[in-house]
Amino acid sequence: MRELERIRQLYFPYHPVRKLKSTIVSYSEFLPRRSLQLHIFHYWEMKTLARLESDFQHKVIPNGCVDLYFEISRPHQSFITGLSDKYSSMSAGYEFHYIGVCFVPTIAPQLYRIDSSELHNRHESLSNLAPSTAEYIRSEFSPGLNQQRIKKLLDKHFTKEISRIKFRCDPRLFNALHEIFLANGQLRVESDLDVGLSARQLRRVFNTYVGDNPKSFARTVRFQKCLQANILAPKTEYSFYDFGYYDQVHYIKDFKRLYGVTPSKVDSHQ
Repeated sequence: MRELERIRQLYFPYHPVRKLKSTIVSYSEFLPRRSLQLHIFHYWEMKTLARLESDFQHKVIPNGCVDLYFEISRPHQSFITGLSDKYSSMSAGYEFHYIGVCFVPTIAPQLYRIDSSELHNRHESLSNLAPSTAEYIRSEFSPGLNQQRIKKLLDKHFTKEISRIKFRCDPRLFNALHEIFLANGQLRVESDLDVGLSARQLRRVFNTYVGDNPKSFARTVRFQKCLQANILAPKTEYSFYDFGYYDQVHYIKDFKRLYGVTPSKVDSHQ
């Protein structure tokens, strides 16, 4: 448990849709009950407040987490998505009410007994990997539920599911995660992650329990910290050197791959 506490203290996934400039589309994040917060970063809700005039394109960026999500008017269709190493866009429609769960690293693969690498850059039907959770969503969720009721339903299910699992991960993996978060992703994986595992062993446990190799995961963490600095403190003077980039070209290329636009255009793409 102490390892998970350290993760929660050093890292929190951020998505720019939190600053969505719209009076018609609403996005919010809310915490699960305290006993679940070592395992789940947050729940999220994204919904239309009125019918849109055009199809809403939802940008999905790397956040280092496994998520599950569903549209509340179609609870028979729920999905789980793994880590990604580039941005993507999802067509959400003209009217929607999406609910999601963002898991702390290493939790989802143990909870659902899956190899996270198989979800890399993919969305998979939840019924194929976690039939009990998919069935719970199908039977308990329906249009018209408010956020308080949604939270209670999710808390009830995940309290039961998580209580049945003995979470066991190699402590050397958690040490590596801790070092990556502590350095904000700014480290040379090959030389700086001396945790008692060979490079091959480290890649294997990362792919299985996190969902990506250590180098790519560290890049995502660095990007997340960079993105938060750009969005949460836009008037502060940051240099690409502050985030471990060796030149501006490298910084812009990496940021654009993960976000879709250059850092200077972030505000216009919320």
